[in-house]
Amino acid sequence: MEQNYNKKLCVNNFKIGDMVLVKELTRSKLDPLFEGPFEVIKSKHPVYTIRNCQDSSDERRIHHNRLFKLKQSTMEPKQRQIRPEPRGSCRIRRPPQDQSEYIRNMIQRGMP
Repeated sequence: MEQNYNKKLCVNNFKIGDMVLVKELTRSKLDPLFEGPFEVIKSKHPVYTIRNCQDSSDERRIHHNRLFKLKQSTMEPKQRQIRPEPRGSCRIRRPPQDQSEYIRNMIQRGMP
């Protein structure tokens, strides 16, 4: 039984100063999955003391299973990508100027 547990065991070793997210245990369906960002201020594996970046008075002791390392790219706001114009026909489509011209074209093509 211990071998099966150890197969999927993922050990997270965080250093002091690392930025992390905390996984929310109880949440509703539409609530965010993670809370944060937090900064690791003390580490005594497997429990870490973290501090909220926005509110420095908010300190928590959290088990490493609930902590996830924050990628620096998620801290930067997403920039809007410029999409190329959709490809389409370059043919200029103009309606006939006169109904008689339309009928002549249809007769030339062999359509009744």
